[in-house]
Amino acid sequence: METSLKEKLLQNFEFFSLKFSGGVCKVKTEVDRFLVLLSKQQDLKSLGDWFAWWYVAFQFEYYVSLKTQMDGRYPANWIFGQKALQRWNDRDQENWLFYVQQFLNKTAIKQPQKFLSSDLETRYEEERKRFFNTDLGFLHCQQFSRFSENSPSCMICKNKKGCKKLWN
Repeated sequence: METSLKEKLLQNFEFFSLKFSGGVCKVKTEVDRFLVLLSKQQDLKSLGDWFAWWYVAFQFEYYVSLKTQMDGRYPANWIFGQKALQRWNDRDQENWLFYVQQFLNKTAIKQPQKFLSSDLETRYEEERKRFFNTDLGFLHCQQFSRFSENSPSCMICKNKKGCKKLWN
């Protein structure tokens, strides 16, 4: 059974919370509200392990670097609140990953093995879903994916013929 985006975000939140504060703040509705906010900006089905890991890592890098805590903990609303989502949307597109990776290296955190071992076809399928059946999606797939007869997304996409022609 596939893990939902909500569960992935919660798992990553618990992982980072335990690492940096030795405990986890109670999560009530913060992730649900976060997913509602996020769904207004993009299709949640297109987001997977990559997003869940890097989003939470990005937020913890921000607060750990500031040396900011509340009673020795990092509350869920700090990580999944509206300001946190705005910070994610406003991040420096060229350098954010460098700083978060530097933070992870410095704190001896490695990405979960499951994420790293996911096969390329699974990653391609996630990318195909990001802007599915749109002109932007057609351009996006040309850069970050490839046509596949085995892909459910490719088989029903309105750009199937043009994409197939490019890749064959």
